[in-house]
Amino acid sequence: MKPDTGKYRRIFESISPDEIKELNRLNDEEQQRQAKAFKEGYENRICYLCNKPFKTISTNNPCLHWLLRQCKFKKKIFQKYMPNMAMGI
Repeated sequence: MKPDTGKYRRIFESISPDEIKELNRLNDEEQQRQAKAFKEGYENRICYLCNKPFKTISTNNPCLHWLLRQCKFKKKIFQKYMPNMAMGI
């Protein structure tokens, strides 16, 4: 099923310039917060998303920090949790 792009266009066109400015400000603040949390976690080798060490892989609780494991990330794990990306879709 294709998304109704006209619906989204109407939503975006209904947002005032002041609302856009505020949403952009909030987005910028969130990006700064996440960048700071990532940097602090990275320096301590702890994932800021799941609060587990980078060396931890729990197949029951997948986390994006697995992608930071240089040469230790197994293709089968990637395919299990991100099948569309692993297949190039």
